[in-house]
Amino acid sequence: MDLNTIEAAERHLFILRALADQNDYRASETVLQQGLAMIGQDLPQDELRESFVWLAQQGLVAHADLAGLWVLTATQMGVDTAAGRKRVEGVARPKPGI
Repeated sequence: MDLNTIEAAERHLFILRALADQNDYRASETVLQQGLAMIGQDLPQDELRESFVWLAQQGLVAHADLAGLWVLTATQMGVDTAAGRKRVEGVARPKPGI
């Protein structure tokens, strides 16, 4: 597995966990982009949106475009994946106890 694949899988898990931690399971792309930058994945908007689209294609999130700002909402499958109850190829598996 190459480094880009590992980074993408970790990014997908981070996004799902961030959404799962919100009371309404939602967050804006701006908040998610800032969070990812804090863990060393400072991506431009177009690359970040590619991850959002991929997650949506897997049925893990839904996204809405609100006047040019994307807002993501985790699906039940996305929450289950973030918690490690479901495994999805392309999303890193959560580490035990974290």
